[in-house]
Amino acid sequence: LTPEMEPGTGLAGLKKCVPGLDMTTALDYCGGSEEFYIELLHDFANERTDEKLSGLFEKEDWKNYAVQVHGLKGVSRTLGLMELGDMAEKMQFAAQEPDLEYIGAHHEELLGKYSFISKCISCM
Repeated sequence: LTPEMEPGTGLAGLKKCVPGLDMTTALDYCGGSEEFYIELLHDFANERTDEKLSGLFEKEDWKNYAVQVHGLKGVSRTLGLMELGDMAEKMQFAAQEPDLEYIGAHHEELLGKYSFISKCISCM
């Protein structure tokens, strides 16, 4: 976690912790409801997508890896996590090829970003 994220600081703390968070777009998707947005963020963090991706990576199951990162891309963008969404999109295209060099070079980076954001969300 970055020093800016203090437990209990809510959405304001999350915005400081996660650079590039597009909260305006996310709240639009949530009908302006901060409570609903926070609920979706917690659901996102509790999904353990990083564990699912790790398992698929270890099995070299690129078809399902592509499906999983496609889902991560959409949910990330809906929640205003644009940088994570962009990373997931690149991994989706790489997995569809499959471009094993790209996947190998960026898999841990994607997992790290997801894990970091999940930790920030859990501090809210």
